[in-house]
Amino acid sequence: MKQIDKSTFDKSLLGLTGIHFAKRSMEAYHHAKDMVEKDSPIAKEICEACAQICHDCVHDLKEIGNNELEEVIEICLANALLCEQLLKSIKN
Repeated sequence: MKQIDKSTFDKSLLGLTGIHFAKRSMEAYHHAKDMVEKDSPIAKEICEACAQICHDCVHDLKEIGNNELEEVIEICLANALLCEQLLKSIKN
């Protein structure tokens, strides 16, 4: 079995962390979108919660403080904005 040095391991772990947060925010957006499309009676609450999940991902990634995660932060922020657009589209 090949050994991985600490630097390679840390970089791989950072990449996996970024993938985790991007996936989490994307799943939140898609869930919100599905609920709006199904005209769920709790779509507004779901969109609010999903937008918060995306913003939390942005916050957590910024706390890591690594410039290599900037693109992932942008993805999570875009998902948050999409959730907020869905929220605006819901009929009150």
